[in-house]
Amino acid sequence: MCVFADKPPIKAPVPDGPGKDIEKESIEINDTDNDGIPEIKRYYVRDASGNNILVRKELDINADGRIDYTYYYTGGLAQKVIKIEVDLDFDGIVDEKRYFSPEDGSLVKKEFDLNFDGKPDVLKRYYNNELIKKDIDRNFDGAMDSWEYYQNNRLARTEIDTDFDGKPDKIGKSEFQEVYKFDIERLKEEEKPVKKKKKIIRKRIIKKRVRKKDSSSKKQ
Repeated sequence: MCVFADKPPIKAPVPDGPGKDIEKESIEINDTDNDGIPEIKRYYVRDASGNNILVRKELDINADGRIDYTYYYTGGLAQKVIKIEVDLDFDGIVDEKRYFSPEDGSLVKKEFDLNFDGKPDVLKRYYNNELIKKDIDRNFDGAMDSWEYYQNNRLARTEIDTDFDGKPDKIGKSEFQEVYKFDIERLKEEEKPVKKKKKIIRKRIIKKRVRKKDSSSKKQ
């Protein structure tokens, strides 16, 4: 069953931006199993040319009367998805948000709220639909304290803020998903004597060469 309904003037939902005044919003309601609970709702606005433009779609995939997926569209005739909100555990609270490029539709970012406080605890960033960075709030204080960097879909480097002062204390390098963590200051200290040793060895080699030349010239 499909039903259309008109609503009074409201603000059109524009993700991460101010609302836009519209004259009327139409709702298309689909109750596929005729149980009185709509599984799909589509929201349209009418543009200056009289076209109905899809701006939002809501899905109830488990038929409990609560929205599980909400799709936001760019508006205009292209109607590309720019944001999806997901209720993963069907409790009526959004757990995951996905953001897409309005130009090519590629995935840009994912946000996960693990403790249901309305703040992202895990933030994943993408480029050309490939994961390039992951930020994690390990103690749920609203500030990211762990960072993972990816190359070719493989973990390349990690940074961890162990004392939660906003600055990474440890870094790690990874090959084939094996993570090795190093203390930054200790790593710097270990590198210094290595450089000094190399310089000392070079000086000794040069001295030996000079001595050989001197001894050969004396023999002549």
